[in-house]
Amino acid sequence: MLAKSCTIQIRLHISKGENTLYSPDQIKLALRDRKITKVAEATGLAIMTVRDAAQGTRRPSYDTVVKLSQYIDSVGGLDKDRSHEP
Repeated sequence: MLAKSCTIQIRLHISKGENTLYSPDQIKLALRDRKITKVAEATGLAIMTVRDAAQGTRRPSYDTVVKLSQYIDSVGGLDKDRSHEP
């Protein structure tokens, strides 16, 4: 049930024309060359939360996806050359 509600919230968030929401895989890709402590400081997230998202060890919560997506957009979004990598 949690996954279904998260999907619905993400669709609503996107349909309102707010910031782009990236998938956990896109977040992992975008954070792979970032300093975890700097991302955590900039987003207000715990270092372990950012580390887990960057390593893909845990699926991030909806709120974490929103904060990390906003951070990624604030630093220029996804690199177009890297956005299609697995």
